[in-house]
Amino acid sequence: MSNIRKHGVYVVEELESNFIKGGQKPNKSWTPISYGMEIVFKQMQIAGNRPRTIQSYDYIFNQFVQYNGLVFIEEINSDSIYTYLDNIDVSIQTKKSV
Repeated sequence: MSNIRKHGVYVVEELESNFIKGGQKPNKSWTPISYGMEIVFKQMQIAGNRPRTIQSYDYIFNQFVQYNGLVFIEEINSDSIYTYLDNIDVSIQTKKSV
């Protein structure tokens, strides 16, 4: 995240982490998924999304994160998305829209 906003609703701070996964130490500027989700859900609330909509996003995204064993936002890539989509058995059309 090189273009970090320093003001307003969409403020994103850089975080440091000492988490080691699979013997690989992530970059110190990697952002924990929990922190990213917190920011996105605050943005959704401010934008007027209903609580039930936010809960649905939270549930689905947590399933995705748990299935792929992700910890940091930087770990999310097209492979992890398609692996998850294969797991939940969605239509080919849905996969093409991602």
